[in-house]
Amino acid sequence: MSSAFPVYHTVMQFLAARRGRPVLALLAVLWAGTPLWAQAPQGQAPQSQAPTIDVDTPPPPPTGIIRGRITSFPDGAPLARARVILSRPGQEHSYVTLTDDDGRYGIVQLEAADDYMLSASKTGYAPRMYGEQQLPDPPTPIVLNPGEVLEGIDVALAEHLWVSGRILDSDGTPFAGAIVSALRAVFVDDRREMVTVAEIITNDKGEYRLFGLPPGQYFISAVDPAFLATRDHQGPLVYAATFYPGVSSPETATRLTLEPGQSRENIDFALNIVKPARVGGRISSYDNQQLLAGAVVMSPFRSDRAASFTVTDVDIRPDGTYEFANVPPGRFIIRSRGETTRDGVTLFAAFTLSVEGANVAGVDMTLYPGARVEGIVEWHGGPRPLDLSRVRVRAPMADGSMFGDALTGHITKDDRFLIRGAMVGSHYLRVENLPEPWSLETVYYQGQDITDIPMTFQFGEEVQSLRLVMSNVSTRLDGTLLSTPDDDFESYRVVMFAANQMHWKPGSRFIKIARPTREGRFTFRGLPPTVYYLAVSRAVDESDVTDPRVLSDLTAAARLLRLERGEHRTEVVTIGQRATAVASAALSTR
Repeated sequence: MSSAFPVYHTVMQFLAARRGRPVLALLAVLWAGTPLWAQAPQGQAPQSQAPTIDVDTPPPPPTGIIRGRITSFPDGAPLARARVILSRPGQEHSYVTLTDDDGRYGIVQLEAADDYMLSASKTGYAPRMYGEQQLPDPPTPIVLNPGEVLEGIDVALAEHLWVSGRILDSDGTPFAGAIVSALRAVFVDDRREMVTVAEIITNDKGEYRLFGLPPGQYFISAVDPAFLATRDHQGPLVYAATFYPGVSSPETATRLTLEPGQSRENIDFALNIVKPARVGGRISSYDNQQLLAGAVVMSPFRSDRAASFTVTDVDIRPDGTYEFANVPPGRFIIRSRGETTRDGVTLFAAFTLSVEGANVAGVDMTLYPGARVEGIVEWHGGPRPLDLSRVRVRAPMADGSMFGDALTGHITKDDRFLIRGAMVGSHYLRVENLPEPWSLETVYYQGQDITDIPMTFQFGEEVQSLRLVMSNVSTRLDGTLLSTPDDDFESYRVVMFAANQMHWKPGSRFIKIARPTREGRFTFRGLPPTVYYLAVSRAVDESDVTDPRVLSDLTAAARLLRLERGEHRTEVVTIGQRATAVASAALSTR
């Protein structure tokens, strides 16, 4: 008889006695470890045990929760059935939910992460992201710790506006299937870039309606989709969009300003399909040395100021040859710079040309050494800041271009600076990234105050004896906008500019523009003491504030105020229909 029989017989007797009652506990005991019948008889070596099988226990589901409320702006009324989307960069799928009748939502079983992005939308309202800031600043990501319950992740949606019209072919007939876009301009350093905020396709009558737009400034463009992926024997071509009212460059386009509750209709224009051109050549050193590094930029040419758009589709090779692709018609200036030694003086060149749809080759530029500019920095009013790693002395050109220096000018431990190259032409001396409350007070050259007088540099010139005085006694103005309950403060721009028109020029320290928060708050820091205009408008942006015609128009609805040295003050700005009345409460902290 098998040695397992006694155990089997015992189990059968027990089961009969239990009459079907649970026996799981007993079976667990009997079958744990080595079976009784598998044990070796006394005096024999035990047999080896069966191998242990590791079973992976699945981790418990995440327990993070994000809750909030979607309301209308500015009255705070709940929005039912609003779409709430929670996403993460790089993740293919998102969490989506709808708000209840009270505008509330909740997303559960979330894993910990520091890069959640939440957006809300509802028909009739402009979509918005949680923590959304004004472009180009990105929205604030949501940080969720393990098991955390985040409350109050609220989003307020403003009623949307729209732009409608017709797109026509060059012969005046309706153009069906055109891609029409509403674009907003964002500024990165001295460049204006375009961001698409809405897009639609025209119907069979050439009609379009761009909706979901908050108040503010917009460019409207249209493209023929047949020309989006074309090529010729030299490679791919990208035809430029046509901008309202029918031009090929945003530099000459008409901007639309949308006021709250005032959509725009009948924005009609014809497509202007012009083959883009290629512009190419070679940059080389004046002494034929090999270039270690080089850069080329191309911008629409303007005699009064730097253009606010640049052509960035450029291919530059190690031998100095370059080619700009997809250049629209217009007059342009090409600026270039390069280096032949690691710590030597940067070389520069510039060239102007017209492009009329045909390729332009052989635009060769010989680079010559720029001016070498050096001096000292003095700190008045307090000890030298501890961290100056991001602070640089710059030499922007008098037309506002930031391309005209060598991107050096770091301040050393003994408070000296060196700009290893500045392009021939007129420049200002400025200091960027100064920590608060420091500001540039005076620039001296050979004992003369040239703070707001441009210096003219020549190729290869040695410019010494510059003295830059920094002060920690600076002005500050904090303001708040007041308006009707349905106004949108983020779509305004607040401009402060000197009453003296001699300061109405690019690079002026006496002109600044501020972007209010959604609550209408804004701040100006470090303006030199003098008399200023304070103006509020939706019809201006950073590209306008050095245009004397724009500033002159702004004076009609502006108020004069004086900033004294070291003065801190607050301003409450009441926005009216045709004028801006300013009630001020000055808080002097001299």
